[in-house]
Amino acid sequence: MLAFLSVAMVFALTVWFSTNAIAPALEVEKGFSTGDIAWRTIAVQIGFVIGTLILAITKLADVFNTRKVFTGRTVLAGVFHAAQVFMPGGFATALVLRVLNGVFLGGVYPPEMKIISGPFLSGRGIAVDVMIAALTLGSGSPLLLRSIFVAQWELAFYLNSGLAVGAAAVVYFLVQDGLLDVQARKFNPGYILETVRVRSTRLVLFGYLCHMWEPYAMWPWIPPFLAIVYGTKSLIGDSLDLVSLVTFLVFSRGAGLYDCRHLRRAQ
Repeated sequence: MLAFLSVAMVFALTVWFSTNAIAPALEVEKGFSTGDIAWRTIAVQIGFVIGTLILAITKLADVFNTRKVFTGRTVLAGVFHAAQVFMPGGFATALVLRVLNGVFLGGVYPPEMKIISGPFLSGRGIAVDVMIAALTLGSGSPLLLRSIFVAQWELAFYLNSGLAVGAAAVVYFLVQDGLLDVQARKFNPGYILETVRVRSTRLVLFGYLCHMWEPYAMWPWIPPFLAIVYGTKSLIGDSLDLVSLVTFLVFSRGAGLYDCRHLRRAQ
């Protein structure tokens, strides 16, 4: 089951940094500025925060079957992602679609972590490590597709959406319900204050915030930095974009190091 969930995580997260993967094409064909691309990147992060808050307040992943919550929201994330190509409108429309993309991505990562926590009672740490590595690899996957489909960014965009729908199918048909699928208690706003009031939890939250600040600031920065370094260089003639490929390798290297380090620690 861990293999299925890992594949689903990789597929689902392909719709996250897709805008950054095709940024040069958007600047040329859509007339977006560097600032517009930055706002599209920020929009999906804002949407993700909104989506996770909705998930926490409504307890959707506890009240309803977790697999079905993951499936529904992953499909919608893929749909709103693909809509950025075929829907008419300018930058404002694209920004709204990116926010909605992020909102439904907020129902991908947390429910899957809940699913993985059930069957792996003894090896939960390693299972979670594998999922984090899959998240990192999936986040960089749009850059691999972009490196292959250099002149067909729309096709790469649609493939990202298709992979997200594929992730929903994998979880819905191949993954069993977790042991933690239980009825939830009512939402209590006091838990928020309690979380901040307890020192150990507060330190974990602040540490996680600073950690997220690092990768989600670095990852969108890598493609434009490498574009300055390598320019428009390609491999195998003009069939493989060098900047996108190297950026994907940076993502995948991080995923591999993270996973190997924690697996060695567990032995």
